[in-house]
Amino acid sequence: MKRDPELLRSLLFEMEHSHTHITVVTMDRSADEYHHFQLLCDEGLVEQTGQATFRLTSSGHDFLDTIRDDSRWQKVMGHIKQNGGDWTLGILKELASQLLRDTLLR
Repeated sequence: MKRDPELLRSLLFEMEHSHTHITVVTMDRSADEYHHFQLLCDEGLVEQTGQATFRLTSSGHDFLDTIRDDSRWQKVMGHIKQNGGDWTLGILKELASQLLRDTLLR
């Protein structure tokens, strides 16, 4: 199963919009979605709080702030595609942070 950066971003937005601050991963979720929740946990952006519950960490909020803007996200993804399409979550975080930093320091 390949990682999907769009799905990762979508799950983070979903978690941020949760009224309970906890996202429950029920059986109606796909195996892909559950796997991507686990990947977010691996990176420390999400924390598993129970057998099927997750919460967004402070690092997750920070990352979400760097990728919130659609045009910034498109620049990050365009840069990755332009350079062969290979990426890591760490590289996504670095690129998005650099673009945000550049925007704020103008």
